[in-house]
Amino acid sequence: MPELLVQLGIARSSYFYHRTRANLEDKYVTIRRNLTEIFESNQRCYGYLRL
Repeated sequence: MPELLVQLGIARSSYFYHRTRANLEDKYVTIRRNLTEIFESNQRCYGYLRL
């Protein structure tokens, strides 16, 4: 693994941080879905400030 980290140019701690984050559940998934539905139902006119 050290060779891979050198090739990628990242620290070992960064690798483990991102690996852990990838396995966590998204706690905002329902909010994201609701915002996407609102955005699509309004013909994609509202920006992020209005939503």
